[in-house]
Amino acid sequence: MCIHESNGFLLSEDLTKTNSSEAGNRYKSMTPGRSIRSLKMAGRQVDPLLFSEVKSFLANVPSRYRNYFIVAFFTGMRSSELTGLKPCHLDFDRREITLSFKSDQRIIHMSSLVVHALQDELDQSEVESAFVFHNTKGKSLNYLNVARRIWYPTLEKAGISKRHQHQTRHTTATIWLIARENPAWVSQQMGYMNTDRLSSNYPGHMSALVHKGGTATEQLLLTLFRKEQ
Repeated sequence: MCIHESNGFLLSEDLTKTNSSEAGNRYKSMTPGRSIRSLKMAGRQVDPLLFSEVKSFLANVPSRYRNYFIVAFFTGMRSSELTGLKPCHLDFDRREITLSFKSDQRIIHMSSLVVHALQDELDQSEVESAFVFHNTKGKSLNYLNVARRIWYPTLEKAGISKRHQHQTRHTTATIWLIARENPAWVSQQMGYMNTDRLSSNYPGHMSALVHKGGTATEQLLLTLFRKEQ
């Protein structure tokens, strides 16, 4: 059985209940993050990147880490989950990432962008490693080092306001909600017990419309990236 090995601890805001007193503005376009308000939670803010900022970040991040952050921005995986990701967690035929923990399991849908990024990362690896994302010695990345050496310098280079690396996860959630994915599906993808966390973290983006999980996001990403071509 392929057990996921988290490299470090899960971030505190994923382990504590949070409340928000102010709802963000409802999106009026297909641009995630256009008018969201920062919502305070557990001493930190829900402050996702604008879609234009995501593209700017990916354009400025060192090429060696581009696939890493594509997966971060478009799967909602925690940094510790990313650094502990192994090839055995990936099912490209089903387009699924399966994270199996000692007492839990989570299945994450892979969009075409994520499929391509993961396949490219595996294909270009020059050393044997048990991990998808690894250093030159084949050992798993330290996400705190990634934040210090890559995340913050790239934010500065791209002219994006400083924020915690965990905002990649919030960015994913807002993209899914703006695409009007089923909130229950979004909660499952994020690893939440129910939709209560969505209601408190992203109150302005909850939708009653139901889609087949992942299909609406697929169309949104294809449309937005096509505009850049």
